Amino acid sequence: MSDTKELGLLVSKLPSFLGQEHSRQDEIYEELSQLKAAVGEFPERSRQEKIYQDMAQLKAAVDHLCCPCPWDWTFFQGNCYFFSNSQRNWHDSISACQDVGAQLVVIKGDEEQNFLQLQSSWRNRVSWIGMSDMTQEGSWQWVDGSPLPPSFTKHWNSGEPNNIGEEDCVELFSKGWNDSQCNHAKFWICKMSAASCPSEQGRVPASTAAPTLSAQ
Repeated sequence: MSDTKELGLLVSKLPSFLGQEHSRQDEIYEELSQLKAAVGEFPERSRQEKIYQDMAQLKAAVDHLCCPCPWDWTFFQGNCYFFSNSQRNWHDSISACQDVGAQLVVIKGDEEQNFLQLQSSWRNRVSWIGMSDMTQEGSWQWVDGSPLPPSFTKHWNSGEPNNIGEEDCVELFSKGWNDSQCNHAKFWICKMSAASCPSEQGRVPASTAAPTLSAQ
């Protein structure tokens, strides 16, 4: 084939080659455009993934926190105390504590008594505690059946107990104890043992630490 013919053939095929190249070029530009969009989204997506990861880690940490007492209870020396916000008679106060697996407070020592008196002073409240002499007049017992130790008689307020008007139940306020009529409505104090907090590898989930008694 002569040079002239070859040149003519190439010239005739040139539009086809150019068309193919333009098509391929368009494909490349499209791919580059998609890649650019993906790269542009990457930082935002990366931040979102980091946020989700942090949230998951935080939730896991919260789930494994050990809370010895429910949020609306007060911890003191291995026990949890609930100070009510409403008033009931003595018997209903016992029931309110039992409903959440607790007990109308039984005081076991001077430090606990001082703690409760300080709480009563701060809250400016008079509250039922778990003591009465309903079984036998003058024989004071806690709701767990244990008698009042002789060393605890010092916690009676001056002139108490006086049994004026069949006062068989005991109230606590900032200065000590008074006997009072059991049908009177007063605040009350519940007590339960605090949940144990095991080692880091075996922590108790906060949701199972103790039942919650909402503010009454």
